[in-house]
Amino acid sequence: MRDYNAYLKGMEKSMAEKLFFLPYLEKVQNEVVYLIDFGCASGEMLSRVPDMPDMQKIGIDHDSNMLQIARSKTKGTFYSSLDEFLENEKPAEKTCAIVFSSVLHEVGSDYEEIK
Repeated sequence: MRDYNAYLKGMEKSMAEKLFFLPYLEKVQNEVVYLIDFGCASGEMLSRVPDMPDMQKIGIDHDSNMLQIARSKTKGTFYSSLDEFLENEKPAEKTCAIVFSSVLHEVGSDYEEIK
């Protein structure tokens, strides 16, 4: 990525809409062990989710620079791949809430095949 600042400013403009799920999450917070932001970028969305007892915030992003930003500003655990998360957390029997906000653009040309 050439301009991280421009990318992050654009992503943060629509943050209010991206947080539409918060009322639902608050209703099930006692059941959710992991809140996973797939394609977390700078971790901005996770930083805006209130801390909830017994729920761990997880960010997954393939860009190491974004993960470095996320780790510096957001309370949570961050991984560079879903495989890395699965190897370290072993969530098989735990309830996960997964947010896929703004990740279809990451799919690239494969998205055409999915449609």
